[in-house]
Amino acid sequence: MNGIEAEDGMVIDLEPGTESVPVVVETTDPLAIAEIEGDSGLVFGDSNHLVLTVTSVDGTATAVYTVTLNVLPYTDATATSISVNGVEVDAEGKVEVDAGDLEVSVETANEFATAAVSEGDVTDVSGLSTLTVTVTAQDGETTESYEIDVLASTDLEIVAGSVPTDGTIRVGTYAKLTKDQFAGSKVTYQWLNDGEEISGATAYRYLLTADDFGHSIRALVIKTTAGVAKTLISKEVEFEAGIIKKAPTPGVKGKAVVGGTLTAVARTWSTDVELAYQWYADGSAIEGATEETLELSANLVDAAVSVGVTGSLTGYATVEKLSAELTVKPGTIRFTDKPSISGTLEVGEAIEVDPGSLSIDSAEVTYVWSRNGEEIDNTEATYTLTADDFKKRITVQVIANAEGYNQASAKVKTISIKAGTFADVPTPSISGDAVVGETLTVDIGGDYPEDTVFKYVWSRDFKVISGVTEELTLTKRDLGKTIRVRVIAIIPGYKSTSVLADGVEVVAAE
Repeated sequence: MNGIEAEDGMVIDLEPGTESVPVVVETTDPLAIAEIEGDSGLVFGDSNHLVLTVTSVDGTATAVYTVTLNVLPYTDATATSISVNGVEVDAEGKVEVDAGDLEVSVETANEFATAAVSEGDVTDVSGLSTLTVTVTAQDGETTESYEIDVLASTDLEIVAGSVPTDGTIRVGTYAKLTKDQFAGSKVTYQWLNDGEEISGATAYRYLLTADDFGHSIRALVIKTTAGVAKTLISKEVEFEAGIIKKAPTPGVKGKAVVGGTLTAVARTWSTDVELAYQWYADGSAIEGATEETLELSANLVDAAVSVGVTGSLTGYATVEKLSAELTVKPGTIRFTDKPSISGTLEVGEAIEVDPGSLSIDSAEVTYVWSRNGEEIDNTEATYTLTADDFKKRITVQVIANAEGYNQASAKVKTISIKAGTFADVPTPSISGDAVVGETLTVDIGGDYPEDTVFKYVWSRDFKVISGVTEELTLTKRDLGKTIRVRVIAIIPGYKSTSVLADGVEVVAAE
């Protein structure tokens, strides 16, 4: 039985809580009949008797064996929870209940353990008291004691005591005990913060400070009536964070234009208030804009910008005040250095415009060229002067654009364009046979610009022959003389050119 070889009359100790035991019977006659009683339904103590009856196979002989089963007691005296008036005691052994009689209930780890209040008063309890609860194990010897700090609080009437008041108790205002509730009694007061006495707080009202916020504030009242003193401790005072008294609407300094800087003007807040800033555009917070100043970028153009100044003070409700909105206007691009034109102001030469310097690095510039007010088909920074520009003035308008800024422009003009010098003037030559009676012509020797007008000056031994154009018919007067021709080119927009062809000597016809 339970691994123990039992004999008649033995007493066997069993583990606490044992309710049944397995029994194995061995008889000398394997055919004998064994009957067992009392192996289940066991209870605590030694009142359990196991009876084994063995009967021979023919029923003529019977033997009875009795063993006492002693179920040992539990020694666990652990309390799993303790409640006072239905309120569970916390891990620190503290509990708050309404003042009055106390009813303590204990749940134990072992159902057979018992519990009782061994020290402390449970009748008409008010204020702070200590109870000792002792749990006794089933064995009646093993015990475990638990000390409980009980706050038996009273629902005293505490109202807002500042004037004027909106009825709300908050930091910076008075919490006041109404005197009527103590009529006919002598009363002394002491205000508590987390159970500790607040120095000097011994009046019927108490001015809540920032140090009280987030803590348990109560009033301790000793009420003496007919010579009998009773201590009352109030419920926790319900109060809110204070209201910062000086929280002005901020202003904004600076021009609300792209590229400008706005500065928040917080003005004077209550002492010790910490200020923070948040800038807004069209009512939405601008990411990262939490400084006192705001640089107005291009993406803010046309936005309604304002600043929120938030005041924070321990124990007081955080408050944000918003400035009036300012609509951001486009910025102004300035030419810090004026544009200029460089190059030779003659037909055929290339000139170039320098856009100067701009106040906005990101600005892009474009160019509009014109002659005497008539626009030229050119948008580059360089331009080659043509015959159409001769004796005209060239103007370049430099236009600057940048996102968020108004367009800016500046003009630069040239003086009247001078005639150009035609480069690579061709060398003319005389064609034809230099024989009396034959005709000579002029080959101009190359290309000239369109609309060039030519003049030809023929000479005989350097004496001009009048009335001759591009052809000359030789006569007897020319015999033995050297004929030359000078080609004068009148080129639009250019200085005229004059080139003398090599002369030819005239001979007689055969």
